[in-house]
Amino acid sequence: MTMPRPGDPAPDFSGTTTDGNGGVAFTVSSGTPGADVFTAMDVDDGNLVLTQTATVTFINLISWSGLATTVSDDSDVVTDGILAYAEHWAGFDGAVNGVYFTAAQNNVVGSSGGYETLNETNGYPQGSLSTNYWNILRGKWYNAGSGQTVTLNNLQAGHKYLLQIWSSDPRYSSTQEEIILPGFALGIQAGQYGVGTFTANGSIHVLSLAGDGVLNAVQVRDLSTIAINAAPGAGQMTIRGYTESAGDVVTERSTSLATPIVWTPIQTNAVSGGNFSFVVPTAGAAAYYRTKR
Repeated sequence: MTMPRPGDPAPDFSGTTTDGNGGVAFTVSSGTPGADVFTAMDVDDGNLVLTQTATVTFINLISWSGLATTVSDDSDVVTDGILAYAEHWAGFDGAVNGVYFTAAQNNVVGSSGGYETLNETNGYPQGSLSTNYWNILRGKWYNAGSGQTVTLNNLQAGHKYLLQIWSSDPRYSSTQEEIILPGFALGIQAGQYGVGTFTANGSIHVLSLAGDGVLNAVQVRDLSTIAINAAPGAGQMTIRGYTESAGDVVTERSTSLATPIVWTPIQTNAVSGGNFSFVVPTAGAAAYYRTKR
């Protein structure tokens, strides 16, 4: 098996032939994302017998920040970065910790149907959860198990994103889990969520699933983008974003995007790691703005 590949993927052949035609089953992984073409080749006698080529795209895996966390209260919902979208399956729209959740199968798309909404009488007591948090978690996609996927849409290639995903149904046993492949486990009975990051290769990112098949909600937040709002006063705008470490953020201004573009620094703000927000002046002619570290 040969291929022009990024990084150093390692084909792992499992078994010998799979049928009378000599088909071989294998899996392959890579530490570097990108698309590659695999070509079959006989390396024993030098005779090339080409039966099929396959293009495989390696995606960035989720880098999870620790183990799954048991649901507690509204502060569970992470607010790092700029919200891309937050969606639920079969729950009810509402804001939790300032994050507004709407119905899934729009930006967050499960690969099959099968939805259920629980309540106090049929298996999901509210307990100490806020009404909005409970309303999101008591809806679920119950076919989210082995062989299924979740597709995250409308991403920007090269941007770093935060992913938060929930699995909860008190009726399940304590040993039943939702698995985000290759192996991140969420306890369904206790009700758990995971938080991780990934860098988008393109406009979509696909999560492969296994386990006992319960997902309630997903939120995706952009850690690379900058949000600009006209406020708080006349001739001002607010810039919001996220940084992983403390440092200076320089705001620059240009009155034209014609080449060569001339960017003029107008303000420098010292920011700590995490979310930041500051106000810059906009008085004068219409202009373009950018920030850089």
